[in-house]
Amino acid sequence: MSKKQKNTKKQFISLVIVTIIVAIASTVYFNYNRIVGNTETQPSMEESAEMTDAELEIHFIDVGQGDSVFIELPDETCMLIDAGNPDGDNTVSNYISGLGYAQIDYLIVTHGDNDHVGEIPDVLDDFEVKNIYRPFQVAVDSSGNVRDGEDLAKVYDNATVKSSVNVISNQAFGKFVQKAYAETYTDGSVVKNAMVSTTYDGLKIMPKNGNSFAFEFFGPLRNSSNQTLIEQGVASKTQGYASVYQSKPSYDSLVKNEASPVMLLEHSSGSYLFTGDATVHAEEAVLGSLSDSEKTRFDAVDVYHVGHHGADNSTSDALLEMITPKMAVISVGAGNSHGHPTAGTLEKLGDYCSDNIYRSDLHGNILILANATDIQLKTNNVVVGNLGETEIELPPDEYWYVYVAGITAAVFVSGVIYIMSNGKIKAKPYKSQKRK
Repeated sequence: MSKKQKNTKKQFISLVIVTIIVAIASTVYFNYNRIVGNTETQPSMEESAEMTDAELEIHFIDVGQGDSVFIELPDETCMLIDAGNPDGDNTVSNYISGLGYAQIDYLIVTHGDNDHVGEIPDVLDDFEVKNIYRPFQVAVDSSGNVRDGEDLAKVYDNATVKSSVNVISNQAFGKFVQKAYAETYTDGSVVKNAMVSTTYDGLKIMPKNGNSFAFEFFGPLRNSSNQTLIEQGVASKTQGYASVYQSKPSYDSLVKNEASPVMLLEHSSGSYLFTGDATVHAEEAVLGSLSDSEKTRFDAVDVYHVGHHGADNSTSDALLEMITPKMAVISVGAGNSHGHPTAGTLEKLGDYCSDNIYRSDLHGNILILANATDIQLKTNNVVVGNLGETEIELPPDEYWYVYVAGITAAVFVSGVIYIMSNGKIKAKPYKSQKRK
């Protein structure tokens, strides 16, 4: 193509540009109280200085179609909830290492699905973990045999407990279980075994000093026995109780998701709710179990980590009516085969959160910073374009997250991209790197 032809093409594209929004800074910060915009069109972003006195930091790590949340707590301890798929890139470990951590105080595995437990075995290899919270699910192999090292193997000798347990056969969960009971950490000069417990309603994680935060599990609900697993003789190393599942016939295939805990983190800045992949039935069972005083704690949640990546079988109307969230964060992979998040879930969230809905497929890693009174949100580089022939030139040497009308997402390294009228993105002569 001649130079004249190139110039003509460029002039034509310039004539049909609808909107070009390019974030100039390498990172964009938002004050929570001033977030405006619409993730389905063009967010209007107000920049502010990064919070320098944060007491609480919540990192929603972009692991594609999966979940992983790392929390730096006010008492200088840290917590990891899930670790995405086994991607082979050590995404979660590298992220946490980059923050300077060698130990993890609290590791929570919500349930045995690959997209939550996938990188957990690597995390246990890469860090010393002090406390491990596991679902009441038994690790088995592809033939249904209990895996070596599974402390809950004896549940099959107890009819009461066995009736409320389900099995998980994927390799990642099996490796997690084996490594969990072998995990040790150093406390000064003393080597100690990690504490392992099931998750259950009423379980609390207490601050080391004072009352700087509260973290409590409100589900899964315990079964009818008031005895711990050790007291019942079905475990020798596992603290906690057996869970009861709220599955109905049409939800049998999702029973493993119902093991997911409902977790509430409370801090002077606000409250934060995490539900893993808990189903509508599990959510409603937990809500039905709350006392009047507990219900007030669920009122007006500031940040809701949306259940099951925004699927229709989570985030019930009853839950939203109780928590009335101000902001929603969805961990989801771009172009995933499940259709997450669904239009129905986004519509329901919009009724409460308005435009304050943030998604890892659109915004990459999402960070919540909170001091004693305020909440601030930080995302990766973001570029937004409308449908229509739009040309955007990206600054060099940066990763940029690009999305179009909330539909298409991709990652590019500098270069020029063309957003076509059908919502597709073309990058010529530069090669794009599709997000996982």
